[in-house]
Amino acid sequence: MTEGLGSAMGEGAFGRSDAEIDLLVRGKRSGIAVVGFGYIGTVLGAVLADRGWPVTGIDVKQTVVDEINLGKTTVPEPRLNELVANNVRVGRLCATTDFGVIADNDFVIVTVGTPLGPDFEPIVDDIKAAARAVGEHLHKGHLVSGGTARRPAVRG
Repeated sequence: MTEGLGSAMGEGAFGRSDAEIDLLVRGKRSGIAVVGFGYIGTVLGAVLADRGWPVTGIDVKQTVVDEINLGKTTVPEPRLNELVANNVRVGRLCATTDFGVIADNDFVIVTVGTPLGPDFEPIVDDIKAAARAVGEHLHKGHLVSGGTARRPAVRG
């Protein structure tokens, strides 16, 4: 496993070993759709792909999709370019703008950012749009995990 990035998926998650977690989800091994392929989504998607999961990144920005599908990323994280390139090359990582691929994956992870507005309140338009788009393609049995990311702000 890649040093540094692999620690995000370390032993003992949920009080179980990695092998136990794999056994729990073995019947649902179609793949993982990661919605939002910015910093969090790209790192998470590349690490999951490196652990053997088929991962499809979904992003509304065609430039991000094209970059990933070429095996590249501009996300500044040590060895991330190597993880992306290797996993695209072996076919475990790809990206698209088409939310319809959610139907082909058992797991959906939403990592859309929530920037802060001038009043330091989160702007939730993007996360609302992502939730609507994801919801259009869900079926019984999907496991959806969501979170938002925002940059820290300094109030002066």
